[in-house]
Amino acid sequence: PGQNSGDPADAWGQPIQVLGLLDGPEGISVGGDGDVYLADLPPRVQRWSTAGAALGQVAGEDFIEATGSSDGVYAATVDRLSLYPPGATDPAWDVEIAGGVPGQRDTAVAGIAWDADKSAVAVLDGPSGKVLWYDQTGAAAGDLTLRGSDGLRAAWADVTLWSDGSIGGLDAGNRQIRVFSTT
Repeated sequence: PGQNSGDPADAWGQPIQVLGLLDGPEGISVGGDGDVYLADLPPRVQRWSTAGAALGQVAGEDFIEATGSSDGVYAATVDRLSLYPPGATDPAWDVEIAGGVPGQRDTAVAGIAWDADKSAVAVLDGPSGKVLWYDQTGAAAGDLTLRGSDGLRAAWADVTLWSDGSIGGLDAGNRQIRVFSTT
C-alpha cells in the first residue's frame, strides 16, 4: 500500500449558525445604536436588542470583538477592523490595526468600543496599551496610550467608554479598571 497524506479529497457543509444560539462567545459590547454586539463562533457577530431579542448576524473571519452604530457592525479580529454596513455580507472597508510597539509582541486587539463623541470606534491594542480611533471611513482618528500606575506593569484586556468621554481600561494583570480622561 502507498503512503496516504490524510488530507481530505473533498469537504462540504459548514457549521450551524443559528441566530440567538451562543456557540463560543468571545467579546460583548453595547453599540452606539444601543444594541448589544457579541463576537461568537463560528466566526460571526450577533446583534441583540437590550430586551434580549436576536436581531441579526454577520458571518466573517475569526472575530474576537464587535460593536455597532447606525453605520453597521464594526468587527475586529486579532489584527484587523472591518465595517459591515446594514444587511451587507462583505465589509465596506477593512484596516490593519497598527498599534504595536517595537520590541514588544505584535498587535493584538483586546477590545473595541463605540465612541459617540467622536463618531468613531476605539480599538485597544493589548500589548502596547494604545487605544486607536478609526472613523466611519476606516481612517485613523487619534490615539491614546494607557499607562499603569504605581509602577505596575499593566496587562490591558478590554476597553469601554463612559458617557462623559472617559476611557475605562481593564488591567487584567493587576485586576483593576483604570479610568483615563480624553480631554
